[in-house]
Formats: sequence, C-alpha cells, structure tokens
Amino acid sequence: MRNWNIEIVNYHQCRWTNATVEGRHNRIKAFQRRHYFTRNRSRYKAGILIECNRHRMLG
Repeated sequence: MRNWNIEIVNYHQCRWTNATVEGRHNRIKAFQRRHYFTRNRSRYKAGILIECNRHRMLG
C-alpha cells in the first residue's frame, strides 16, 4: 500500500483506468493466436481493426 500510495489516490480522484487499452490488447492477442499463419499483411491489419471496432460497427 505504501509503494502504490500516489497511484491509489490518483485513481480515487480521477477514476480513470486503462481497461479500454487492456481490453483491446487482449483482443489483438486473441486475433493473433487465431490467425497466426496469415500471409497477407494488409488483410491481417484490416482484421485487427475490425476485431477491435466490432462493437462500433454493430451498434
């Protein structure tokens, strides 16, 4: 608790977290595991963008 005192106080003052970034990172890692042998680089990048923004496209 003493080592993380500043971070804990900052969280309670601002209520900002990096949960969105961590969630996207996990989605990208899962996509990479599913499509490991994709040869077309542009299709790979497009797939990552679709995977990370699927909720916006459906909404």
